[in-house]
Amino acid sequence: MRARRRTRWAVPAAGLAVLLPLLIAGCPDLSRLKEPLPPLPESPTWYPREAVPDALERDAALDGSAGLPDVAFPDLDVTFDALADFSLAAVQPSEGKVTGGDVIMLVGNGFHEGMDVYFDEALTLDPFVVNTHYATVESPPGAPGPVDIRIRGIHGQEALLHDAFTYVADLYVQSVDPGSGPAAGGTPTLLSGTGFSNDCSVYFSGRKSPAVYADGPESLQAVTPPGNCGPADVTVLCDGRKSTLANGFLYQGLARIDRLYPKAGGVSGGYFVHLEGRNFTPNMTARFGDVELGKGHVVFFAPTLVDLLVPPGQPGPVSVELVTDCGQTLADPAFIYVVEEPPQGPPSIIGVLPTTVPACAGGPVTLAVQNLGDPGSLDVFVGEEAALVLSVNEDVGILDVMLPPGPPGPAVLLVS
Repeated sequence: MRARRRTRWAVPAAGLAVLLPLLIAGCPDLSRLKEPLPPLPESPTWYPREAVPDALERDAALDGSAGLPDVAFPDLDVTFDALADFSLAAVQPSEGKVTGGDVIMLVGNGFHEGMDVYFDEALTLDPFVVNTHYATVESPPGAPGPVDIRIRGIHGQEALLHDAFTYVADLYVQSVDPGSGPAAGGTPTLLSGTGFSNDCSVYFSGRKSPAVYADGPESLQAVTPPGNCGPADVTVLCDGRKSTLANGFLYQGLARIDRLYPKAGGVSGGYFVHLEGRNFTPNMTARFGDVELGKGHVVFFAPTLVDLLVPPGQPGPVSVELVTDCGQTLADPAFIYVVEEPPQGPPSIIGVLPTTVPACAGGPVTLAVQNLGDPGSLDVFVGEEAALVLSVNEDVGILDVMLPPGPPGPAVLLVS
């Protein structure tokens, strides 16, 4: 009886390592599939996670792909492995126009073709999925302020990023209230419009406001700087944006003469007098007596100082008139013409500046006296009261006198 031989099959370890996965792969557990997965799209512009496993390989995956837009990937510190399977981690840029149309990059995980993107409740059109981590959308129109961005997958899964995007209104200056103020500046104003913030600067005809505060995107407070009398453009600058309201503010304030010197001069003219005061402007014109001063005869130094070239005139007091964009300022009388070489005769008063003083206290006046004579023997009276002579200019016959108090009304001046 022949013994039966048992045949043993020797399977190499390496072969077992290859065979076992094949057997396992050949027997899937169909009970784990609750719903069929969608097929991958055939678009060459979409890459599943297997194709782009992380951000470091995205550029290599995109290189040479036809039909891709010029996508600028944001430099964000996002760890993709820590994200949920379907999530939104960041957006860039994080703000845009209320009119919409800004291209926004979404950064997250699980992005796929067919997902929807919402700005609050506004659905965007045709999101472009670059890969599983990146997508771009155009922002829809919205109201100023922050909005949530929500993504919804094709299986109903959702992810939300709170206050992810802020709509910024277009910069626009509508009005300034009040619309006028003194040329010296310092007027608090309220600007109405859109797109304001505390990053804004306000300029009145190129001069920066010293104090600006935004009450909100539609209200901006600004203090006027000093300016030239007349209309001024109001310009607001915010983060590179600019809006100008032409002639938005009117600087007011008539020119004011505080002092004119010398107070008297020869009838031949040809010399300058100096005016100190306020609200003088470079384009200011002047009239000296009945003569309108021409170009070059009004010399502007500062809003507080100008020189006037005195024209020839007749002996006696004359007025000085200043004209700016805000109106006319008249000082009458302001100057006294005197005769350089008067004929011989007794002293005579040809002009007095000013022509009024307080009755209760008196005050200083300037007298232009012809044929002054010996200054050491001069006496000046107001009625029967003696006045105090402060100074004497013999060359032009000018006396500076302190008048005593007296009764209200006209008074007689006497030089002897």
